[in-house]
Amino acid sequence: MARSTGAIQTDIEVTRRLIERQLDTIQRRLPNGSWAPYAALAGAVIVGFLLSWVPFTRLVGAGARGVRVGVTIGSAVLAVNRFLAARRAPRAA
Repeated sequence: MARSTGAIQTDIEVTRRLIERQLDTIQRRLPNGSWAPYAALAGAVIVGFLLSWVPFTRLVGAGARGVRVGVTIGSAVLAVNRFLAARRAPRAA
């Protein structure tokens, strides 16, 4: 079922106006964001300074533990999901 070109263009125009209205609303609610790059730079400097006090091997070990915990949790969730899916499946006679 094909739509006319005029109907498509009307839909595009309505969508464009809606997006513009939403962007205007967001811009009015947000303060002037000229400080954001400076805040990001300051945060990076602070994180870099704090990380300079942590030995590299300790940092890598903490990262490895985090990955191991994430993999363990993910595999547990998958196992539970697979178990529940098997229980929900209709049993073939």
